[in-house]
Amino acid sequence: MPILNGLDLIEKIRKKDKETQIIIASALTNTEYFLKAVELNLVKYLLKPVSLVEIKKVLATCVENLEYRSEKLNKYFNGKDYYNLKERRLYVNNEFTKLDYHEREFLELLLRNHHRVVPYAEMEKQIWKKKMSSAAVRSLVRNLRKKLPACVIENISKIGYKVIINS
Repeated sequence: MPILNGLDLIEKIRKKDKETQIIIASALTNTEYFLKAVELNLVKYLLKPVSLVEIKKVLATCVENLEYRSEKLNKYFNGKDYYNLKERRLYVNNEFTKLDYHEREFLELLLRNHHRVVPYAEMEKQIWKKKMSSAAVRSLVRNLRKKLPACVIENISKIGYKVIINS
């Protein structure tokens, strides 16, 4: 590379993006170079010449890593409708659905705790920061249910709410 060497380029990438899948294919076996490369969170350091089998294996690893990260960020309610935690956006029928502040906070609270029922007291503390009325909660849930696929938010009588996601 004419201006930067590979490690300098990777360092610049890592300053802005920790998740990009990076593979080095190099003939260098210098220990210092290799150790510096390892610190940059590579998928793999391949020594040239590289076989097609090795390339296919490492690319499959990259795909697995990206799929895993996507699963962590996207919380699916069914096969196509999901909430993206990083973007903080709801997608229903492949279209962005706008949520207001309380709807988004409530849905994210349920999604972060999808393995359990979120009690009313916890909702009050996390979303309203002060006393909430039962009418406010019912109104919030009713409005949010209109935007979500059917049967996503489950009410556990006198306890709280639970979200149903496709794990």
